[in-house]
Amino acid sequence: MKKILFFILLSSCLVACMDDDNYLVSPTAAISIWKDTVSLDTVIANEVTPTDTFKIYNPHNQPIRFERIWLEGGVESPFRINVDGQSLSGGETLSNVEIGKRDSLIIFLFVRATDFDRDDAVKIIDKLHFLTEGGKEQHVVLKCYSQSVIPLEQLRVGNTQVLDASRPYHIKDSIVVEEGGQLLIQPGVTLLFHNDARLIVYGKLSLNGSVDENVVLRGDRLGNMLTDIPYDKIPNQWDGIYFRSTSTNNEIDYADIHSANVGVQIEGSDLSQQSLVLRNSIIHNTGSYGLLAKNANATVINTQITNSGNDCVKLLGGDYTFIHCTIAQFYPFVGGHGVAFDFSNYEDEERLPLVNLEVANTIVTGINADDLMGHQNNSRLEDAFEYKFTSCYLHTPRVSDDTHFVNCLWSEDNESRFAESENFTPQFDYDKLNFSFLLSEKSRAIGTANYDISINYAPVDRLGRSRLERSKSDIGCYVFQN
Repeated sequence: MKKILFFILLSSCLVACMDDDNYLVSPTAAISIWKDTVSLDTVIANEVTPTDTFKIYNPHNQPIRFERIWLEGGVESPFRINVDGQSLSGGETLSNVEIGKRDSLIIFLFVRATDFDRDDAVKIIDKLHFLTEGGKEQHVVLKCYSQSVIPLEQLRVGNTQVLDASRPYHIKDSIVVEEGGQLLIQPGVTLLFHNDARLIVYGKLSLNGSVDENVVLRGDRLGNMLTDIPYDKIPNQWDGIYFRSTSTNNEIDYADIHSANVGVQIEGSDLSQQSLVLRNSIIHNTGSYGLLAKNANATVINTQITNSGNDCVKLLGGDYTFIHCTIAQFYPFVGGHGVAFDFSNYEDEERLPLVNLEVANTIVTGINADDLMGHQNNSRLEDAFEYKFTSCYLHTPRVSDDTHFVNCLWSEDNESRFAESENFTPQFDYDKLNFSFLLSEKSRAIGTANYDISINYAPVDRLGRSRLERSKSDIGCYVFQN
C-alpha cells in the first residue's frame, strides 16, 4: 500500500512539473503590455531619474518564456531596465525570463540622459524588445527629453547677479542673496530646486516674469511618482522662498511657485519699509504654508494662492493689501490642512499688532466649514487689529459687521448650496491632482467686484485679459470666460 501511495505521489509531481514546463510556443501568442509608450517626460541631463514602472501580462493558460529581451539602442542606450530581478543595460541581453500563466511581470525603468549641451530639450527614444520562444516579437517605446541645465552650487549673491532664460538652473543647495546684494531673474527662467534647497533673501530679489513667460520655481524631480502623477504635483519637493528681516523692496511678478514646503515666507521688521510686492503669480500645492508673513509690509495683487498643508495665507501682525486674489484651500493630501486665510495680531506670547489688512475683490474659499479666520489678542485689546474686506467672496459664516465687511458675498447665500469647488472650472480631478481656479458660470464672483478698484489696481487679470471690457468686473485673479 505504501509503495502504491509513493508512486501516485511521484506521478502527480511529474505531471505538475510537466505542466509547469509546458511553455506556450505559438508564434501568434502575444503578451499584453500595459502601455505602448513609456514616457519619462523631461529629465535633467546626466542625472539619474527616479525609477518608473510598467507591467507586462501573460493572458494565456500556459506560461511563456522569452528567448531574448534587449534594448534596441544597444550600448548607446541611456535607459536602464530591471526585469524579474535581472538588470539590463545597453548592449546586454536577457534570456530565459518567464511569465506564469495569467501572471505578470513588473518592469523597472530609469534613465541617465545624455547631455547634448543645448538650451532646448532633446528627445531620446529607444525600444525595449521581447521575443518569446515561440517567435513572437513585441516592443515598448521608451521616451524622454534630455534637458541640459546650468548648475548653481553654493551661490551667494553679494552684488548684482542676473539669471536669464537660456536654460533651466539646477539648485542642489540654497541660493543666498546677501545683504546689499540683488538677484535679478528675467522672464522665462526655470529654477529647479533639489530637496530642502531654498532661495534665501537678505538683500533684494527682483523676479520679473511676463504673462507669456512666467518664472517657474519648482522641485528638480521631473519624473512620475505614481502612474500619471508627476513629482511636480506632489508638495515638499523643495523648501521655498524666504525673505529675511533685512530684505526690503522685493518684487515678484508673474511667478509660478509650486510644490514647495513654504511658498513664500516673509520676516518683516520695519513696517515703514515694504517687504514685498507680489503680482500676477501662483503659489500652489505647498506642504506647509502658501504665504506666511510675520510683522511684514506686503502687497499682493492678481495672485492665486491655493492648496496648502497648513493655511494658504497666514499673517501674523503687519501691514498688508490683497487685491483681486484667489485664495482657495482644497489640499488633497493626507495629513490635514489649514484654512484659506488666517490673520492674527499675536503669536503665542508675542505681540504683533495688525496695523492694516485691506482685502478687496478677492475670493477666499475652500473645503472647510469656515475658511476665513481672524484672531485678536483678547488680553491686549489695545494692540492694533485693523482689517477690512471689500467686495470679496467669502466662505465663512455671515458676519453682521459693516465696518470690517463691505459689500461682500457670503457662500451660505448660494441658492443651490453647491460645493465650493464648483466656483471653478474645469472640475477638480483629485485622482490626477489637476486643479484649475478659473471661474465657472456658477460662481457669484462673476460681475460682482468693485469696478473702481479693478480700474485703479488690476485692469487685467493674471492671464493678461482685460477686466474693463464689460461694465462689471469679476472677483478673484481670473476673468470669467464664456
